[in-house]
Amino acid sequence: MSAYVVGTIPSERLTPVIEAAITRFEETKHLRDELQQANLKLDERKVVERAKGILMRQRDLGEGEAYKMLRMMAMKRNMKLADLSNQRNRIWLLRARVKTSSQNTWHQHLKHQTCAFNKRPVSHL
Repeated sequence: MSAYVVGTIPSERLTPVIEAAITRFEETKHLRDELQQANLKLDERKVVERAKGILMRQRDLGEGEAYKMLRMMAMKRNMKLADLSNQRNRIWLLRARVKTSSQNTWHQHLKHQTCAFNKRPVSHL
């Protein structure tokens, strides 16, 4: 939001106008900072929720147990919960990519194999 002064202003009114503009700028800056902090907290929460969900699926845990496990890991490593969760999410993603890649490689390998007793490709069995 912008404000403009149109025309001439007597010098005695100039100081209050400048002070009002400075106050408005500080209020706007404060609101932007609050919004940035809220977005950061929301992003951190999403990362923690994703890590918690992965733990729940992998280890068949309840939500509270998974959160407690993440919190304990973060405390042992002296890390923020969001940082640890982000690290764990990246590791799980890499493992999933490696697993998928190795499965695809194995399937490609199988396509070129033939069954010993009928000489047909293995994928047709």
